[in-house]
Amino acid sequence: MLYQMVLFTVLLLVKIPNLHALQFCPPLGPVFSQPTNVSTEPEGIAVADELSTILDRAIGDGNFGGNPFDPTQVSFSIVFTSVNDTTEKPAFEYHHTASSSGLDLTSASKATGDSIYRIGSVSKTFIPYTLLIERGHSIFNEPVTKYIPELQELALGQENSSLNDVAQVAWKEVTIGSLASHMSGLGETFAPLDASVALPDLISKGLPKLNESEVVHCGGYEGQPPCTKDGGIYASTNDLSAFIRSILKSTLLSPEETRAWLKPLAHTSDPKFSIGAPWEIRRLSLNSTSDGRIIDLYTKDGSLMVYYSKVVLIPDFGVTLAINVAGDGAGTIIKLLSELMVSKYVPALEAIARKQTFQKFGGLYTSLETNSSIRIEVDDGPGLAITSWINNGVDVLLETVPGIWGSPLFGHPRMYPTNLQNTSNGTSSASYRVIFSLESQNDGLQIFSDACSDWGLLDVASYGKVGLDDIVFSTRDIGEVVEVELRGFRKTLQRRFDI
Repeated sequence: MLYQMVLFTVLLLVKIPNLHALQFCPPLGPVFSQPTNVSTEPEGIAVADELSTILDRAIGDGNFGGNPFDPTQVSFSIVFTSVNDTTEKPAFEYHHTASSSGLDLTSASKATGDSIYRIGSVSKTFIPYTLLIERGHSIFNEPVTKYIPELQELALGQENSSLNDVAQVAWKEVTIGSLASHMSGLGETFAPLDASVALPDLISKGLPKLNESEVVHCGGYEGQPPCTKDGGIYASTNDLSAFIRSILKSTLLSPEETRAWLKPLAHTSDPKFSIGAPWEIRRLSLNSTSDGRIIDLYTKDGSLMVYYSKVVLIPDFGVTLAINVAGDGAGTIIKLLSELMVSKYVPALEAIARKQTFQKFGGLYTSLETNSSIRIEVDDGPGLAITSWINNGVDVLLETVPGIWGSPLFGHPRMYPTNLQNTSNGTSSASYRVIFSLESQNDGLQIFSDACSDWGLLDVASYGKVGLDDIVFSTRDIGEVVEVELRGFRKTLQRRFDI
């Protein structure tokens, strides 16, 4: 273990030659094993301390990132967790209570993780989750008319209607999935924000007088608002955190169902923002790393009057973030808090994942009987780097791979996790895949360039029906990786702990 830590430090300082001249194009998704015990790692402790200092100073100064605010008029709660920590305790939490007299915005006099906030549209995650648990993903393809007879009657009536598709909703085409993903074409909010209900005397503002049949009615009682406002659900930050952790941990869904749910269903005109069911997906470029790769943040916002709420899931790192804010300027405050948390934690998570992945898998594996070995190292690129590989006395990187592909390798092959794992008879196995990037000429193309197509090289070359890039690490009872199986090469190498 001492050897691993020394080698890790040396490699980060020295780095592999010409590394920055390479262009890395890892597959979308995690390039390291997900970090564990974030709260006790030095990087995790440092970022938590830094965040506490920043928030304390912002509250003391009444200024958050150049945005003045009155800390006496706003309460907020932040809970950040890692699903791979051995404890359910948050990696970071912070709570601030508005001190203004008469401002009662939470369930207690002092804001905590159990204080209650209105969460608005964050509640839109509850129904898809419940449907997936009870009915599976296929329900997303079913028409809404199957479950609401009144809409079925409307759909049948539309077939003989003189109105066209421009003037009416095509109910038979609206599915459960389109409702869950903002893609049904229906208005976002019904009666509460209809101007005929919300605002008086609109005729003087230039709008025409409505017939009685055109005014929204929801069976309300006289003297009360005619329609129940949407999003009137309350939750604590701890409960929201437990809710989104259960999604990432696949507690109630299978891992396959979870992966299918955490996917974009439509893109927007913003290349960094896509839509899921009901996820608002933010694409983040990791400019702090040499690969500059993309990670996806699965988020959902909610707001109702002075309450704002946000949940964030980052599957690549196995972490979640829940924030609730109540009071003056809550809409601005929650954006600043979200930006601060993600911008500070992502580089720390990357560093922890890189370090832990090398400590777990890095080093030299050999088979002295067959003159075979593989050395796995780390640099500032994505995944693990294979710096040498000998099989039966033949250099795999200089002879085997170029001989099969007909082209020299471009830099060191990279190893990436597949997230496929198995435990049997005291042995745990973890699957990785190798990408052999090949030298290629700059084609000068902008639209149809193949400059970043390494993802298509997975499992391209096989030998006896097994991919040459298929690698499995095994962990025995001692809790450390002790061997690596190079499945395509029919070779198992033992890890060297004596150097």
